[in-house]
Amino acid sequence: MELIRQPSHGALYVEGFESEALQGRASVWIYLPPGYEDEPNRRYPVLYLLHGAWGWEFDWATKGSACETAGRMISAGEVEPHIIVMPNDGLAGVGSLYVNWRGARPRYEDWITRDLVGLVDSQLRTIPEREGRCIGGLSMGGYGATNLGLRNRALYRSITSHSGFFDVRGLSELFQPVYDHALGSPERIRANNPIEYVEDIPAEEMPALLFDCGTEDFLYQGNVAFAERLKELGLPHAYREHPGAHTWEYWSEHLVDQLVFHFGR
Repeated sequence: MELIRQPSHGALYVEGFESEALQGRASVWIYLPPGYEDEPNRRYPVLYLLHGAWGWEFDWATKGSACETAGRMISAGEVEPHIIVMPNDGLAGVGSLYVNWRGARPRYEDWITRDLVGLVDSQLRTIPEREGRCIGGLSMGGYGATNLGLRNRALYRSITSHSGFFDVRGLSELFQPVYDHALGSPERIRANNPIEYVEDIPAEEMPALLFDCGTEDFLYQGNVAFAERLKELGLPHAYREHPGAHTWEYWSEHLVDQLVFHFGR
């Protein structure tokens, strides 16, 4: 794995990693906490932080100030030192929905949950087990984090979502032309539709879950509906809403809450 330092954003850039699931190359930005290079025997928990539709792997670092926020909070003792992995969704600039598409390829869920986790655990000093992994994201990445986290409950201890969606029914117009390739049948829709399949998840298997949304966001009602569904089923979760819309200003501000949720002391 080749790491190229990006000093202006405090991240490392992984370029040209060959992903079997994507049958091609993938790229990732990685934040390493203060002291990582000075403590060679220490291992760190990891947050996999997913971008939104029509986004890129560098969005969280360049638009969301994720590295600066994490560094400030670690230095202040507000959160434990941690690694942040910010991958491309595999379909740069379009929106893969982070799901395995119909047919043999491409497999965007497997890229994140298998290839990427394997890469990170093999190359960095992580805690390579469920208790050392968290996943979060914004918008499509909020959906991706929730869907991947709930579908792969043995991988992640906690899940967070900013301004995500949890019911993929009715999104075909927004995500054309990828929607039919990604989902395309009632069975595949339900298998990747958190608001439906949560009824099959035992409460004791739920990862810790926090999701938030701005009250002026066009996805606000969907967040409220998901919170109501989880409450109805008696599944543990935390839902928060704040003033704000579907903007980087909102996501950057409330990343603080999610880092505390994952790594708070």
